[in-house]
Amino acid sequence: MFDFIRYRKWFYLLSLAVVAVSLIGLFAWGLNWGIDFQGGSSIYVEYEAEPPALSELRTELKRLDLGEVEVRTAGERGVMIQLTEQLDDDLRNKILDRLGQAGQLVEGSYEFEIISAMVSRELADKTQQAVLVSILVILIYVSWAFIKINRPVPSWQYGLTALLALIFDVIVMLGVFIFLGHFIGLEINVPIITALLIVFGYSINDSVVVFDRIRENLLKGVGRDYPETVNYALNQSLGRAFKTSLTTIIVLLFLLFFGGATLYFFALALIIGIISGTYSSLFIASPLLVDLYQWRLKDKG
Repeated sequence: MFDFIRYRKWFYLLSLAVVAVSLIGLFAWGLNWGIDFQGGSSIYVEYEAEPPALSELRTELKRLDLGEVEVRTAGERGVMIQLTEQLDDDLRNKILDRLGQAGQLVEGSYEFEIISAMVSRELADKTQQAVLVSILVILIYVSWAFIKINRPVPSWQYGLTALLALIFDVIVMLGVFIFLGHFIGLEINVPIITALLIVFGYSINDSVVVFDRIRENLLKGVGRDYPETVNYALNQSLGRAFKTSLTTIIVLLFLLFFGGATLYFFALALIIGIISGTYSSLFIASPLLVDLYQWRLKDKG
């Protein structure tokens, strides 16, 4: 049986190092927000045959000096171009001409969309609200779910440690995408934010499973004291956590490699979040309960 509690401080140090690296990246480079949050334009076109290589299309579009441009496949023969420039008729025709140089376009397949800065700000505000409301609801739910085991630690501390683990998961995900944004130009868009919200639920689910084991062990009187009870619960949950995460990641790996460019970074975000969520539920959330318990004992002593 692995002694999670004995080695918890080493895992705390590892976690703090990861958080520190992510925060350094955040302050040094910031988040590379995509068109969904900055405003700009998007163009969808369809080719009569297989689309040209994305590198070839980027080369054609670079000649127009459009600034930041994202090019990705969309379906079997479609291509989506996103840029921070606002489209007018002249610019639109120039882009279509360049795309037509690389291959035969399907006439009438074009779709254009302009995202204003106002819409982008509104989307960013709603995203922040969704994240904050999710965190608040999670804290309330976990505190309420474990209200019957108010000893030896208050139920709200289960919610607090689950929230701290969740914050760790968010920082890890953002840290990875900050570095990807800096080195390969990856942009934070709606699919990545969607993956982030999915990870919220996954991470909390992992923590709640361990907390349920702790509750069962407390009711059965398993363990000589609270730290030993928590350690038993972590070992009981270890196999289930790894099996669940592994099977989910296998599916996401297929999505990553065969889902096309549109789903690639969405799947990558979920994989990172699931790995981080499994780690944080085992090595952060529950061990922190032991520290909170011991601090209470010291205060009483």
